[in-house]
Amino acid sequence: MMIPALISAFISAAVAFIVLAASQWVIHRRERSRLLLGKLEEMYLLLLEIGTRNMERFEPAMVVAFQKERFPQNGHCRSSKCSWPIC
Repeated sequence: MMIPALISAFISAAVAFIVLAASQWVIHRRERSRLLLGKLEEMYLLLLEIGTRNMERFEPAMVVAFQKERFPQNGHCRSSKCSWPIC
């Protein structure tokens, strides 16, 4: 008569342990995802700040470089032996 009660107690303990392990795993994953989400947001803001700073730093040089490429000396190309009628 003691054996069925003991088996029932072992099954209850095993189920409780599995539920505890599963809930701890879920809690750990949720906390980890919160941490990773925060880190991802920090990295996004840092990249945005760096990109803005680089644009402010290099924008004058890029404008000059693009203007030189946009209006080459011999019309559309730099070759003096161009076959295009525009040059």
